[in-house]
Amino acid sequence: MAGTGAPTKEYVDKTIPEQDKLHSSKQRDNAEAIAATLSACASSEKHEKTTKLALTQAATILANVEEYRDSHVRNLEDHVLYELARFGNQHRGSQTDLRKSFGQSQRSRTRKAASAGSEGQRQQFSRQLLEFETRRVTGLRSVLVNYVFSELAWHLKAAELYSNAFKALQTIDETGDVEEFRRSLQLPRDGAGAEKLDKHRQHSSTLS
Repeated sequence: MAGTGAPTKEYVDKTIPEQDKLHSSKQRDNAEAIAATLSACASSEKHEKTTKLALTQAATILANVEEYRDSHVRNLEDHVLYELARFGNQHRGSQTDLRKSFGQSQRSRTRKAASAGSEGQRQQFSRQLLEFETRRVTGLRSVLVNYVFSELAWHLKAAELYSNAFKALQTIDETGDVEEFRRSLQLPRDGAGAEKLDKHRQHSSTLS
């Protein structure tokens, strides 16, 4: 019986994604700081219009990512970890009951009970083992499938939002924004700067 119960407890302990929850919480804190920094940078932009707009959009998107991450962590705590803990408690309770039955069966054999009675107890104990193993495997599979599904849903949504943030940052027109900043300083354009700006405008016109 020890060989049946011990691996299960060890396996359940290893599958509890507590470290994943802590890792997600740390990422959430870091990303919130990044979103706040982007928002502050956007507010400080005065002449770089496309930079200001892109940073504002990216900050909003990253903040949305963290809202979804919060929801994901809460789901992890309220459902996955709770269900795994409950599964572990149920398993230990069933394990204790089976140990008692096994002990009674062993004592019966030691006393050399009637052959028919011993065989009946053995059959009953075997059926209990089979039922226990069925519940164990089915329950563990259900909990872990829910965990993996939750992770997939979160990562798909995060990928979508991060893609939107990338697209927002790609709209920054650094050459045009720098030119606007130069004008605010009332500085004349040098030859190299003018040539670069003209090429940039030609390239933008071609793309449009």
